[in-house]
Amino acid sequence: MTAEPRRRGWAVDLWPEEEAHRPSDGPRVELWQDAGGFWEWAYLGSQNGTRLPSNRRYLTREEALDSARLAYPVVPVHEVTLPARVTRRRRLWPWLLGFAALALIGLVAILLVGIVVGAVVVFRRRLPRRGGASPRR
Repeated sequence: MTAEPRRRGWAVDLWPEEEAHRPSDGPRVELWQDAGGFWEWAYLGSQNGTRLPSNRRYLTREEALDSARLAYPVVPVHEVTLPARVTRRRRLWPWLLGFAALALIGLVAILLVGIVVGAVVVFRRRLPRRGGASPRR
């Protein structure tokens, strides 16, 4: 029994894209404005899904367009609008709170160990010695 060979791109059919977002045939360069107001571009190959983003962001659309045309002079450039990505802000206060709690626990543990050791030393000195001879005078 031999395994049936899979056709190229077989996993694409598992989650078909909506027709409105399906890319056009052939390689292209996409140009867009990001959430910060800068312009970016990326080369998109059609055969194997290659995506090569530009290595910088540009202040104006014209700068980004000139850079994309210089990098890929015969590839068509399409301006696209990308939806704003929802990004979670990294919050620092939970980490600081956790660090402060661990530091407080460590400080309390050190203080308790010190108190216990000090109490043992004091009580050992006060206890009379057990055993044979009494101290000589």
